Amino acid sequence: MTLSRGANPEPVIVIGETPIARFLIEILLAKGISPIAVADSEPWLNWLATKGVAAARDRAALTEALAAQSLGTRPWRMICGDPAAARIAVELARPRSMLTVLASAPVAIGGLLAREVAIVGVAGAHPDLVVEAAAMCVKGEIDLIRGTSENASDPLRTHVRTSH
Repeated sequence: MTLSRGANPEPVIVIGETPIARFLIEILLAKGISPIAVADSEPWLNWLATKGVAAARDRAALTEALAAQSLGTRPWRMICGDPAAARIAVELARPRSMLTVLASAPVAIGGLLAREVAIVGVAGAHPDLVVEAAAMCVKGEIDLIRGTSENASDPLRTHVRTSH
């Protein structure tokens, strides 16, 4: 499966409310791909609205969002960068989807295999992705500053610690 620009791209669904999900969404948007986010909390829903990203809280809302983009019957590409949301990703995956999850996420694969879901485990960031993400930051396609915070409890941003 290839993520492509233009008409009729594959449906891309980002699951989880973490800084990883935030940057995934920003990268997809920068590449001209309109993801749908599975989110439930008000801070996330508000942030997604500022980006023009469709949000879904459950399977019915997800199906509706896909139909609005004329992507209702295509196989889903699902990306879950939040180990705590892996169970939700497994529940939402429909037949012939591709589910990418962090290798540390607990995923029960029996039901996924029965639905012919392809599972990709990612152990960590690939070095090539770091370079590409850095280039996107330099070009202003990803807002690295707004995606970070010194406040460790901010769910929308990755925590950074500065020392003097």
